[in-house]
Amino acid sequence: MGILTSNMQKFALQDLHRVYSSVDGWNIREEKIQSNDEMTVLLERMHEGAKETAKVLVSYNPVVTPDVLDDLKVSGVSGYGLPSRHEYAIIAPQNADVLQIPAGVRVYPMHSFAIDKGALVWKKRPVRKFAEVPVAAVRKATA
Repeated sequence: MGILTSNMQKFALQDLHRVYSSVDGWNIREEKIQSNDEMTVLLERMHEGAKETAKVLVSYNPVVTPDVLDDLKVSGVSGYGLPSRHEYAIIAPQNADVLQIPAGVRVYPMHSFAIDKGALVWKKRPVRKFAEVPVAAVRKATA
């Protein structure tokens, strides 16, 4: 998929930055692209005297199953000798089936992609519509 995949990942990173903003101190430490075009992203920040780590799976699948949670586990070792807090989340297309994911796992919908009739679709911005003006009136106004 090459170029298409990298563009999809750019849109996914935009969605990721909406949730884990650099304004709030989140920094991407590692991005790992998996063989099935999914991506895991490791983020970290210092907050209230503790190192916080978040590992996020970006999935484009129409059904997200709990077996992906094993890849999201983060080791409990902090490099600063301070207590650490870990969380993990999933970013999936709108309308993706996430019913099998346990209630404690955060699932965020993508703004750019959705599942429609079982297929992944790109959600473009809606076309702006303007009031229709007859051509003769436009010519008269510009003359």
